[in-house]
Amino acid sequence: MKTLMTSISILCIFSLSTNAQFTKGKWFGGTTTDLSSGLYSHAYSGGGNQAGLSFISNWTKSGGQTSDKEKATGWNFTPKVGYFFIDGLVGGLDINIRGESWKEENGDKDKMSVLTIGPFVRYYAVQYALMSGKIVPFAEGKFLFGSAKDSYTSGSSTYTDKYGLSEFAIGPGLTFLLSDFVSVDMMVVYKRVTWKDKDTTDEYIDYTSAFGFTFGLSFFFACGGQ
Repeated sequence: MKTLMTSISILCIFSLSTNAQFTKGKWFGGTTTDLSSGLYSHAYSGGGNQAGLSFISNWTKSGGQTSDKEKATGWNFTPKVGYFFIDGLVGGLDINIRGESWKEENGDKDKMSVLTIGPFVRYYAVQYALMSGKIVPFAEGKFLFGSAKDSYTSGSSTYTDKYGLSEFAIGPGLTFLLSDFVSVDMMVVYKRVTWKDKDTTDEYIDYTSAFGFTFGLSFFFACGGQ
């Protein structure tokens, strides 16, 4: 088994250095980071494709008085993997698993977890490439759906809300090729996230829309000498 895996790894590395990036049969992996204003808004407006862990403390001062500290932990694991079905067109799966937890000095706790999954499609307009093919425009769209849970604990009481949610995002971008298998991506994105409370019979729906920029890395690889 070890010999087999070593052979596959060597073959993949060889394929990376001998094939164009956007050709049919290639595989794609991506990471992006949204310019977000915080954990809570990040959860509501959808996440980028990344993995990370954050630790936050929050407190206020007013009139010489200092409030109790709130401590938060945020985490996310959000890979994107795709396949080039034809030259220039990659489609695949976008997965977002993220969450956060807050703890106050009085012992109260608030936890939120979010899971969304869905398809994405990206088209590279290679025919409009700039700088001898080093800068390539693209357009991408995705639609994700999933669920979220928010639990608040105060003393011996716990209150839980459950939500169904969907996320739609679309926008143009530029990819800057660093090598045959790595690029840096910049993208302008319009995003809309819909939250629907599962625990109420009322038609309560929360809509969040956002317009912003993302930055990230893309990886192109092929196995089998494609």
